[in-house]
Amino acid sequence: MEKSVVKKVFTVIVGLSFGMSLYAQNFSISSFDETEDADALIAQVKDENEKLCAMIRIETTLDCNGFINFDAGQAYTRFACEKGFPVVYVSPGATRIAIVHKSIGSSLGTYSFPTGPLKPGTVYKMKISGKQTVIIEDANTSNYFIATLTDSKIEAAYIQVWDANGKPEGDKVYFENGFVRLTLPLGKYDYTVEAPEYRKFPGAVTITPEKTERADIDLKPAFGTLKIITKPDDADIFIDDKLQTSKSPLTLDRKESGTYTVRAEKAMYKPTNKSVTITDGQTTTETIELLPNFGSLVINTKPEGANIFIDGKLQPSKSPLTLDRIESGTYKIEAQEPRHKPTSKQVTITDGQTTRETIDLSPNFATVTLISEQDGTTIFVDEENKGIKEWTGQLLAGPHKIVVKKPSHRDGKKDIITVAEKDETITLPTLEPIYGKLDINITNISGAKVYIDGEEHSETAPCKIPKILVGEYKIKLVPNNAEYEAFEQTVEIKEEGKFTNMIATFREKEKFATLKITSTPPSFVSIDGGYIGKTPTTKDNLPLGEIKVSFRSDGYETLEKTINLQPGDNEIHGELEKVKTATLRITSTPPSFVSIDGKDIGKTPTTQDLSLGKKEVSFREDGYKNLVKTINLQSDDRATASKFP
Repeated sequence: MEKSVVKKVFTVIVGLSFGMSLYAQNFSISSFDETEDADALIAQVKDENEKLCAMIRIETTLDCNGFINFDAGQAYTRFACEKGFPVVYVSPGATRIAIVHKSIGSSLGTYSFPTGPLKPGTVYKMKISGKQTVIIEDANTSNYFIATLTDSKIEAAYIQVWDANGKPEGDKVYFENGFVRLTLPLGKYDYTVEAPEYRKFPGAVTITPEKTERADIDLKPAFGTLKIITKPDDADIFIDDKLQTSKSPLTLDRKESGTYTVRAEKAMYKPTNKSVTITDGQTTTETIELLPNFGSLVINTKPEGANIFIDGKLQPSKSPLTLDRIESGTYKIEAQEPRHKPTSKQVTITDGQTTRETIDLSPNFATVTLISEQDGTTIFVDEENKGIKEWTGQLLAGPHKIVVKKPSHRDGKKDIITVAEKDETITLPTLEPIYGKLDINITNISGAKVYIDGEEHSETAPCKIPKILVGEYKIKLVPNNAEYEAFEQTVEIKEEGKFTNMIATFREKEKFATLKITSTPPSFVSIDGGYIGKTPTTKDNLPLGEIKVSFRSDGYETLEKTINLQPGDNEIHGELEKVKTATLRITSTPPSFVSIDGKDIGKTPTTQDLSLGKKEVSFREDGYKNLVKTINLQSDDRATASKFP
């Protein structure tokens, strides 16, 4: 931005011969290339991230010391005049740059690198070409005032100039890329530079015809950093009663300097206020200790297991109950247990303290004994089965319905009213039986004994039983004629005073039997000495009565069992035991043919496994008399040696 009082303009190609001259921009960046001139890399410069910078070597007719500013966006830059050349170091990855020279007075514009992002440790050559335009002003009337921000990244900064009479010299002018140039008439001026969140910077300047005036503007921040820590953390933070968007711990990076009231709030803790002062450019850390607004509550009841209500709200656990964190204050506690009277108390919870409260519950029941003088009765209290004949238990104070039940009897009922802590014994009413009648008829034989649920009845069927309790019975009729099978039937006597009819037809007994024979292990089997095969086997059409069954298998003792065959299916099983044996070693002089119990077994010497007991051993050999010896085998390894005469 520029306020101008220019009158005449001339173009200069070789040099200037006038006394008072200023120059206007007519320069541009004409080329930009990567060069392989490694010797041109004068210094190994690293940026703030310790990355090796690229070097841009500038070829230009502009004065090296006249470069004011290089802006590569967020990238690091450093300028130097090295061996007469303007050199700028830039962080790798930068894609553009803006350049300001004091003789030009404004930026050459933002230039994007045609080679792409800059490479680390690489040398680039930039050529700035152009000419200067001479601006001839009326002698001794005005000159330039150039102001430069020491921090070019400050946004929305502007300068306002006043003349010696306090009158504004034009409008406020905003800085571009941290730079502003003003054309002012000769004289003395006051000025201020302002930017949001920064302190006002006052200054004075005298404009003379001899030189351009320059000023470096160092704006001081009007803010600081505020860090708020609470113990415990996760508290709501209010600054001058305004709730902040984040909970503690909280950091505000650019908070306007000044004094604030900070309040921390957290459930179960007392709100706490503190006055905090933020200083320009400083970090203020404030720690707020929150005091508990809670205590612990322990509730016991006698008896245990009561529901606990606090201010009418049922707690998730029964007594004994411990609440580690309950907000301080006064509460109504009520304990409820089904067999006791509800009991309430008031308790006060104190900060950081444990309050213990014991509640004694008064019984709201009586111990009642119910007795029935009849066997087989079932007692019900309020429709709940309490057991057979007699029951003792606790009943809540108030009315109750007692019912006594027994099969084949009318129910007995009794209403009672119990009084808390008043025990009583109650005899229950005698139940009235309900009788029906049973008519038993027989179709094909003359008579049979009657059994009702296994007990013999005095009457012989056919008969009428005029008095029998209603209910279900198992009736068995055993015919007087042994050639017929017994008859069984389940009969239900339903109606009081009425006959239930039963008709029995008897079946003749079978005259033969079937026998299923099994054994362990499978064995050869005989019945009364007659071989019938190997188990398992079934034999049909056997005569009724007693038979003898024999089982035999090699290596097992012979087994004999007796069974009395009944009509129909019969079963018998034989469990055989292994034969106990001994080892007999037989020798003779001279060697001879030998037999045991008449069975030839070979020639001596020989060894045989034999069953225990007496054995007759015979020896024979041509030219020798036969020899017979008896041995009683009792255990293994018994032997005999024989010598012929």
